[in-house]
Amino acid sequence: MFNLPLYVLAETKLTEDTAAVTFTLADYTIPTWAVHLAIIVSARDTGSVVVSSPKVTFNGDTTTKYHQQYLRGDGSTADTSNVDSNAALTQPLRIPGVSATGGANAFGGGMIVIPEYANTARDKLTIGIGGAAEESVHAAIGRYDNTVAITSVTLTANDTAFGTNSRFTLAVVDERYSIRAETLSGVGTFDHQNIPALDDLAYLAVLRGVQAATSISINIALNNDTTTSNYAMQQLVGAASSTSAAAASVRELGVTSAASLAANLYGVHWGFVNQFAKGNDDPHILMIGGAHDVGASFMRITSMRRNNVEAVNRFSLTPSAGTNWAAGSSLWLYRSPKAYTQRVVVTAGGGAATITFSDIPQDGDALVVTLYGRDDASASLTDVDIELNDDSTSANYDMQELSGDGTTVAAAQSAADEGLLAIPGDSATANIYGGLVGLIADYAQTDRHKHIVTIGGGAQDIVELRSLRWENTDAITKLELKLAGGNSFKQNTIAEISVIHNLSFQNTTINTRTRST
Repeated sequence: MFNLPLYVLAETKLTEDTAAVTFTLADYTIPTWAVHLAIIVSARDTGSVVVSSPKVTFNGDTTTKYHQQYLRGDGSTADTSNVDSNAALTQPLRIPGVSATGGANAFGGGMIVIPEYANTARDKLTIGIGGAAEESVHAAIGRYDNTVAITSVTLTANDTAFGTNSRFTLAVVDERYSIRAETLSGVGTFDHQNIPALDDLAYLAVLRGVQAATSISINIALNNDTTTSNYAMQQLVGAASSTSAAAASVRELGVTSAASLAANLYGVHWGFVNQFAKGNDDPHILMIGGAHDVGASFMRITSMRRNNVEAVNRFSLTPSAGTNWAAGSSLWLYRSPKAYTQRVVVTAGGGAATITFSDIPQDGDALVVTLYGRDDASASLTDVDIELNDDSTSANYDMQELSGDGTTVAAAQSAADEGLLAIPGDSATANIYGGLVGLIADYAQTDRHKHIVTIGGGAQDIVELRSLRWENTDAITKLELKLAGGNSFKQNTIAEISVIHNLSFQNTTINTRTRST
């Protein structure tokens, strides 16, 4: 989600405590090519709670048409749950209340994507990743049981009110970065060939199987490779109220709805193939997705690799049984790098101890960080730490984690942890790299502690969500990635930052700056 290219339409920064914020789409000039909405939230609740879940409603509709499934980590508790019928989406994001650690300076939130907001052929879907500083982290998929086009989005504080300085950004996914966009007019499959050699490949998919079942698995094939043993994955699974994890040598990327569920009900999926075109090491894949019907809801978070170093120029998604997706299923592929990008490529044979981004532009709404990496430690996995503005004091960083490792689901909280994710070390099989994508909303604001939310994985060994807080109100001007224990990033590691700008900065040029270390 975080590495989707965005075109910002509007920003709202509260000057006083406010119970609800509404974006009415008719108030904005929306490009004719726009298909998907996105909302970035950096907020807090003024209520006396530790964590609050803002409510999301569409078109002013507060009837019981909202359904969702989430996976969540709170402290040492990892859980999942579904909401079959409700008057709002209540778990798309999480934000701190005044009782949270950090008090008035603690902010949280994340990003919500609403695919095909104007499509009237099927129910509306949402997908989100967020966290409440170090108090909570989670991902959620939702459904609005209505085929009407979305004309407004309202976010309402769940406990009392959104606090002063809370910020809300409305955007659309920028289709000028589209590689392919396809909606099936009849049953069919998705097999896109001759993909240009870029860097990250982001995608959104809305899928429904034609089989007489409630769910169907999604199989991925890169370069038309359908050999199951050439893929390996780690998944974190939520089904109704049951949480589990699994690791296997399969190409099963996720799960979506099938023909036995309610009409117009499709699954929603976001993912990206990290550094798919380099041709040096195995590509790394991340995915979040699922579907919800009353009595049948499920979602997956997946980290995967393909055991082949060749550059990817073909991308396919097929159902695990049969050959076709239902009519109306859609797939959108987007290119990266995105605008206003700094990239670091580790080319030195001995690796690099630190990856540094300096002079970060201060005119953006959010900062997106991506990493494709491996380190030289004699271990299967090691942590990547973040350091902001040369602050190396661990006690100034706080973290909440939710992970799937083998068959173990775990949550953990720390008051002194700079870790973003675990990547493969030198004890891992050759060519295995891991990766992440993270969002730092309002990184240039000076009225809040900085909040970071990430999704990442050590290839097939672990998949993680993390929410962090940097206990500092300074604007972020420098960002460094380091490895615990003084180890080094291996050759072919690639890191990137992208700045999400407001409308006045949008253009059609991909401005990038690359350097080697």
